[in-house]
This record gives sequence, C-alpha cells and structure tokens, in this order.
Amino acid sequence: IQNKVKNSKNTQARGGMIQEILPAMKLVKYYAWEQFFEQEIAKIRKREMKLHWKNANIKTINITMVFGTPPMTACVIFAAYEMMVGRLAATLAFTTLPLFNILRFPLVVLPK
Repeated sequence: IQNKVKNSKNTQARGGMIQEILPAMKLVKYYAWEQFFEQEIAKIRKREMKLHWKNANIKTINITMVFGTPPMTACVIFAAYEMMVGRLAATLAFTTLPLFNILRFPLVVLPK
C-alpha cells in the first residue's frame, strides 16, 4: 500500500502535466516544445514504472510464499521423518497433507 501511495504522486504529476499540455497543444507545437514535455513525462513515467516493478516483485514473492510453503514444508518434514523414524506410512502421509494445506490460510491473510 505504501508503494501505491508513493506512486499516486507520480501518477498525479504525469496526469497534471498531460492536462496542461493537451489544451495548449497549438502552443506546444508552435514553439517546438514537444521534446521537452516528452522528456518530462518520460522521467515521471520511469519513476512510476520503477515503483510498479517493485510492487509486482513483492506480490510475486507473496504469492510464491502462499503456494510454495506448504508443499515444501511437507517435503522437509516427510524427509526428516523418513531419516529419523523410518518408513512413512501412506495413512500418515495422506492424513497430514491436508493439515499442511491448512497452512495456506494464514499466509493468504498476511498483509499485502
């Protein structure tokens, strides 16, 4: 959410600049200011996209954690059980798998 708040300033700045340019398009063309405004908008857009990229990476890590943690936990615990206790019975394995899937709920409700 903090990234979205930071990014709203960039989006508003870009939108405000475009709102200034559009009504005065004749002046922009007449004085050949296209490159200047294009560069300014590109700078703002670059900052905006940098924050979007950061936000997308955080979301990707969050989703990976939600869907990757329960199976990895099950594999590690089953491997440890095999090494310490012995052969893992199917009844025990299939009974504990739903319990590992229950781990997803707390991960889903983590702050986004």
